[in-house]
Amino acid sequence: MRYDYDYLIVGQGLAGSVLAHRLIESGSKVIVYNEALKNYSSTIAAGIYNPVTGRKLLKTWKADSLFSDLEDFYTSWAARLSTDFLHPKTIYRPFLNIEQQNEWIGRSADDIYNDYVTDIYKESAYGEDVFDDYGGITLKRCGFVDINALLIAFRNALESKKAYREVNFEANKLRVVEDAILYDRLKVRKIIFCDGQRGLANLYFSNLPYRLVKGEILWIETEKPLDKIYNRGVFVLPVKETLCKVGATYDNHDLTLETTNQAKMKLEGTLATLLKTNYRIVNQLAGVRPATKDRRPMLGNHPKYGNVFIFNGLGAKGVSLAPYYAAQMTSLLNEGKEPDKEVNINRFF
Repeated sequence: MRYDYDYLIVGQGLAGSVLAHRLIESGSKVIVYNEALKNYSSTIAAGIYNPVTGRKLLKTWKADSLFSDLEDFYTSWAARLSTDFLHPKTIYRPFLNIEQQNEWIGRSADDIYNDYVTDIYKESAYGEDVFDDYGGITLKRCGFVDINALLIAFRNALESKKAYREVNFEANKLRVVEDAILYDRLKVRKIIFCDGQRGLANLYFSNLPYRLVKGEILWIETEKPLDKIYNRGVFVLPVKETLCKVGATYDNHDLTLETTNQAKMKLEGTLATLLKTNYRIVNQLAGVRPATKDRRPMLGNHPKYGNVFIFNGLGAKGVSLAPYYAAQMTSLLNEGKEPDKEVNINRFF
């Protein structure tokens, strides 16, 4: 049977873009349908990748697998797109109290952190910028991806190959037959939904346990440039000169795309306990993350339709998760190899 494309991908956020890139690299012919939205999560996200996270400063889930070639992946992709969107940066995590400092001094003997921790400070190390009376840790193999720059560059590359259409995908017009997907006068082998928060209303995967989370960030301008990412309660991410992102909030009740004064006050309150440098707020943005109840991505094949798939639910750690699991998704699509059970949608059936 003759197909117009091997794969139709719905959604050109981070998940859809990384998967499309992986599939194209594997030799597949791909077309991407994308609904242009002003505030979808990939364009709002800070794009930080960080191997040690959370209040307890624990190694990120599957960090050794996720970070093994993460920077190489984004570096090579950026070179192909002639766009500078990868920005490796040191992260400094000031200790909250003496207990946290002691815990990390004890933990430093554990070899599992050797690849990610540069220094452990018992006294203030960057007191000119932040409150760090108890010292802190500096982390390596971290930084941020300018997701918006990535998406624009990749969209332009897809358009140059006539592999991108900016339309509102209407799932009710999709026809799934035994050996093909029929949509918009196209015949493709398989379809993959990478539709972010809109997956909650997806006719094929709406029964999956999404747990959407709204996040708000501030753009601030500091009185002097910062040369690293500071993180305690909130992150302060220097993007360009004195321009920084600060975030983020987590709200699973208000899922609108409107910014709130409550979130602004919460971010400013936490920022006051971290940042010494004076600043002014220049913008506030909101987006909704496509997270899941078990905080794991959702990869896999529809239980009834053999040519309908999903790659979604990357949540707040999308930059770290996307390359590794897009590779697994590519193996599933091209070779029928099932992804890890922790992320396989079979876990819900």
